Amino acid sequence: MLLPSCNFKYHLAPSSNRTSPKKAVTSDLTASYCSIVYLLVQTIITLVQVVFETEVFDAIRKRHSVRAYLPNEVPNEKIEKILEAARLAPSAGNAQPWHFVVVKDQQKRKILSKGRFAKFLVESPVVIVGCGDRKASPNWYVVDTTIAMQNMVLTATSEGLGTCWIGSFNENQVKKLLSIPDKFKVIALIAIGHRRKKLDLGAKALHFFRKKKNCRKLQA
Repeated sequence: MLLPSCNFKYHLAPSSNRTSPKKAVTSDLTASYCSIVYLLVQTIITLVQVVFETEVFDAIRKRHSVRAYLPNEVPNEKIEKILEAARLAPSAGNAQPWHFVVVKDQQKRKILSKGRFAKFLVESPVVIVGCGDRKASPNWYVVDTTIAMQNMVLTATSEGLGTCWIGSFNENQVKKLLSIPDKFKVIALIAIGHRRKKLDLGAKALHFFRKKKNCRKLQA
């Protein structure tokens, strides 16, 4: 954001109509004040941008799959913020083909946990089911919904919550349980809640044998 420049010009007229020294000093002070305000505004904008970028990158670095949760409820305002992050995601042609079902009911979460790698959904106080509208965006509904769900994951992380992507589910069972119309495809589930400390040997072994890729500099 740039502010209009503040240049105050004055000149000395012939001796008979010469500007008084007092007015000249006032103009100098006004110009100096305007310059200081401009610099302060620019500094604040820069700091805000740096803080925002740092928060986003911190959330990316801190995010990891959490498979053990405390029974503590997730406040509704945090859930709304997470959903708002999904709503603001980009989509092809702005079709916004995503739809989300927030599941808190313990019995329904128990049914959702029947997947081979989804047992911990019984613990997570919130499960968000991400669905894509095939008719709204036939070619891009999967990509667009996934982008929106990643926005949710990063926002949840920045709010101090743990998350985990779930791809282990029976789509027909999920649709029947939550009365999801046929035109929607269930893309993924996300567990959300407060992390419970637990030694996850499976995850440690997986990360030991499948390490994160390293970035390499590309030469033109």
